[in-house]
Amino acid sequence: MISDMPNNKASVYDDYDITDIIGEGTFSSVTLATHKRTKEKYAIKIIDKACINNSQRREMVDWEISILRRCNHPNIVEFYEVFESDEDICLVLEWVPNGDLFDRIVKEGVFTEEESRQTMMSIFSAVEYLHDRSLVHRDLKPENILVGSGGVKLADFGLSKYYEEAVGMESACGTPAYSAPEINNNQVYRKGVDMWSCGCILYFILFGKPPFYDNDEQKIYDLVSQGRWTFPKNSSEVSDDVKDMIRGLLEHDPSKRFTVKTAMAHRWITQTDSSPMPSPFIQSTPTSSTQTTPRAITLSNNGSSVKLRISNSSAPIPIKKQSLLRSSLNSSIEAFRGPLTPPFSSLEEGS
Repeated sequence: MISDMPNNKASVYDDYDITDIIGEGTFSSVTLATHKRTKEKYAIKIIDKACINNSQRREMVDWEISILRRCNHPNIVEFYEVFESDEDICLVLEWVPNGDLFDRIVKEGVFTEEESRQTMMSIFSAVEYLHDRSLVHRDLKPENILVGSGGVKLADFGLSKYYEEAVGMESACGTPAYSAPEINNNQVYRKGVDMWSCGCILYFILFGKPPFYDNDEQKIYDLVSQGRWTFPKNSSEVSDDVKDMIRGLLEHDPSKRFTVKTAMAHRWITQTDSSPMPSPFIQSTPTSSTQTTPRAITLSNNGSSVKLRISNSSAPIPIKKQSLLRSSLNSSIEAFRGPLTPPFSSLEEGS
């Protein structure tokens, strides 16, 4: 049962056995825990209050709790209760055992087009749920999408916000490689920023890298601000329909960009295929019919290099430093704060 208020009387350790740290960031850690009575497994996000010692950061945490409490959708991570002590705030969340979408691509290779379609259907469904309730996520990216046994689940609502369509929002927030140009250009923006992020995610799971990538963070800002991107050389292997979907999502003009309802009605989503396809969520090794000749791309960062396989193969991905790859695909801000802490947000937050 979900608690309406923080549980200030009991400690989270009274009800849960915390066993493993499954992720760490600058401000928080995510742990695996087992409920002592029911023996059910949960994920507990432990936020160090010493690190959220200003009103803006505390407000972000309160917003995340408030929004998660109100969300009830199969493709949004479920929130159960919150404990607060003098030292920390503990959010008890649904445990999704297969990690995030970024790690799934890094470890197993890019998705087939059909697997990508299944993934985006789940993401679009969750985004539609949010947008219908005047909610914007504002930090959609592979690291904030968890891979469940039956589909993906949106997580990390620290920057999510209720908004008025007539007013819009102005705060600079998000992760540069996935943020819409109107955010980078300091313009008033609306829920279309989530659709831009969806386009970046679709590009990433198909091609193994985001459409806007550079070692120089300022260069990423410039590329996004100008909307400068191209399909990679191997894009001839995907259909014209999925390319049209990506173009619609990465439309520089937000008034012309696909809405979530337009995307869900697009022919790439609504097409039917009678042949059975392997699920990207249940089995990690593709069937022989979907295996392809291994290919790789190499990304460099400050003189070091990492290699990411971009084919469907059961062989492990040759990676020197997975954390380096994760940061190079996002920004130096990500490298500094870690993937599980509140994303970059301007100090003028208030919209």
